[in-house]
Amino acid sequence: MKPFAHWSDDGYSGKDFCRPSFIEMMEAVKAKEISCIVVKDFSRLGRDYIEASDYIDQIFPFLGVRFIAVNEQYDSKTANSALGIDLAMKNIIYDLYSRDLSKKIRSARKALMEKGDYIAPFAIYGYTNKQEKKRLIVDPISSEVVKRIFDKAVNGEKARFIAIRLNNEGVITPNEYNRLKSTKKQHYVPMETAPLWTADIVRRILQDERYTGKMVYGKYTSVKRKPILIPKEDWVITPNTHEAIVSEEVFQKAQAIFRTRSKITMPAEPKSVMTGSAKCPYCKKSLAFESRYRRRFYCHNFNMGLNCEHAGVGESVLIDTVFSAIKLKLDLVQISEKPYIAEKQAREEKTRTAKREIETKLKKLKLSQITALEEYLDGKIDKGTLQKSKARTAALILEAENQLAALVIQDEHSLELVEQHKPFFGQGALTREMVKRLIKTIWVH
Repeated sequence: MKPFAHWSDDGYSGKDFCRPSFIEMMEAVKAKEISCIVVKDFSRLGRDYIEASDYIDQIFPFLGVRFIAVNEQYDSKTANSALGIDLAMKNIIYDLYSRDLSKKIRSARKALMEKGDYIAPFAIYGYTNKQEKKRLIVDPISSEVVKRIFDKAVNGEKARFIAIRLNNEGVITPNEYNRLKSTKKQHYVPMETAPLWTADIVRRILQDERYTGKMVYGKYTSVKRKPILIPKEDWVITPNTHEAIVSEEVFQKAQAIFRTRSKITMPAEPKSVMTGSAKCPYCKKSLAFESRYRRRFYCHNFNMGLNCEHAGVGESVLIDTVFSAIKLKLDLVQISEKPYIAEKQAREEKTRTAKREIETKLKKLKLSQITALEEYLDGKIDKGTLQKSKARTAALILEAENQLAALVIQDEHSLELVEQHKPFFGQGALTREMVKRLIKTIWVH
């Protein structure tokens, strides 16, 4: 158990309990690494009064965690019952304050948008905002790449071929460019895949009106943390807010690259059970699946100028090979199931015996605490002896509780191998669920 740890979620709304540090803290709580949580006031835990009350009244007591809010003088150890009406009202006030604050922030952001200020923390590719935080300034290096992309599009070159050209010339991608020039703050996306220009990156640049000197805001809204595209007539567009990289005429001509492109719709279900599992060992991206002429997987980036291997495999060959390997493992696990059950029963009996012994020990330790207190009240021992006895007994109780928790965790882990594979015993063919549950990655050379 850690003696002390600190968690904070700067920049995240208190209305949201999916905050990174809060989740990390709760994982430590579940792992029994935390016995007490101290906050300044209830609003530091969260500003959704229903969910915050659930944590204070139900979840923390169930997990055996003491909760202290300093400003409210609340301590779950000494509290007689659930939150009183005054503390519940404070939680409601924090919730209403958060809602009101959120409206004010949105209103202030919209006013800045209409004014033409740049309010995003980092500049888009082609610009920088290091000198003036609220204004985009043309970046001499990346802006030249943006100009070239628009020139090629105006001359009729497709987005895919523009991407291939940039890869062949060794031009670094926007994400890689931001990574190389960043200092302390991270304004790039960490990626496992190789840095590669793709048609999608080129299209995003060609469709961004901000390169014409306009400021465009409000394209998306968030519903349950999912981005939803707003109709263009509702966007906030402010012209002439910064220096343009391309003219309006060039921008409109470049849009012709999209007019002949048919709309892409994603199927409700993958076309193959293996979709997303097979990857190229060079660029680390999932292999594309072709079903129009022959059903096969191949590396879509092979011709994108990154020197990817010509990785390709027929769907039937891939399925047969993978299913053979899985079936062999399933047979081995199934063979070991009967001795495993016998071993499990013996282990469970041993665990039950160990649990009973520890529980008996815990009862005796807690009884000894009461006995020591009675002796102190009767004047048989002094206060110093009582405190030493309490500290020693508390340490022994904590040790016994940890031993009890370890027995439960050990028993849960021992079930994993058989339980993970058991649903697929006797399967005659490879299924999507089998691939998702039993396969991490397949590298196709």
